[in-house]
Amino acid sequence: MTITDTSYLPQVCNTGIVQGSDRVLGFSFAVNGVPYDLTGTDPVITITTRTGSVVAQYTLANGGLAILANVLIWSVASTQSAGFAVGSYQYRVVLQIDDEQRPYVFGSYKVVLR
Repeated sequence: MTITDTSYLPQVCNTGIVQGSDRVLGFSFAVNGVPYDLTGTDPVITITTRTGSVVAQYTLANGGLAILANVLIWSVASTQSAGFAVGSYQYRVVLQIDDEQRPYVFGSYKVVLR
């Protein structure tokens, strides 16, 4: 099988946070160069340990995520990051499209000291 449309393949983006700091990241998605309308996609971002234990999860309903002009805004408050142990984690951004959950972004999430 030959993949001709790479629009739906997950992208790697390594990031992190300084323990006890605020951090805001924005993700935009495009299909064939056209910004993807995030309305109704029910995004979820999950931070996990290397063994798969959930450290934090962000949704539109529970907070930490917002959609602004087709950009997914991920906000981690300093009060929450203060509780993250220093170390390396993994995260992934999943969008619900129709009846399918699709991972769009994943990577390492490093927590460091000031």
